[in-house]
Amino acid sequence: MSWLQHIKGVLIALISALVLLFVISFFVGDEVRVRKSYVVNVKSDSLYAFIKNPLNFKNILDGTDDLKITILKNNEGVQYIGFDENLHTFKYNYLDRSKGLELNYFKDEEEQAVFKYKVIDKESGSILDIEKIWKIAANPLVKLLSIGSDEDIEVGMNSDVKLIKSVLE
Repeated sequence: MSWLQHIKGVLIALISALVLLFVISFFVGDEVRVRKSYVVNVKSDSLYAFIKNPLNFKNILDGTDDLKITILKNNEGVQYIGFDENLHTFKYNYLDRSKGLELNYFKDEEEQAVFKYKVIDKESGSILDIEKIWKIAANPLVKLLSIGSDEDIEVGMNSDVKLIKSVLE
């Protein structure tokens, strides 16, 4: 086999891999959505009041306990400088009629994710419905690498709910 044939084979393989990468990326969405419901043994009014208060932010998202958080004016959300030296902002949108909360997460003013919480009243407690929607870059390689991230997001949600339960129950 000559060098020219070898180089030609490598180029064909690379071009085929790139075409396959772009074709697959068309079938992978621009966001990752994970939704789960949890039973919390607390009255719905108490649970909703707890999650919608920005002062309780560190008790809602696991892993934020070491951060120095600043509450935004009019309790519109929280901000902090992360370990990556970037500004992280969570803006709160309250849906009082349905006992819902929407946290819009921005990293250096670019939206990264939306976290939706809904508290449903039950006889002896509440159901906390959580949906996390993470934005994914348009880069086909990033899309492919994010295929298994829903499992990681679910593990994080389980940790968040354990933290909430440890404070309230």
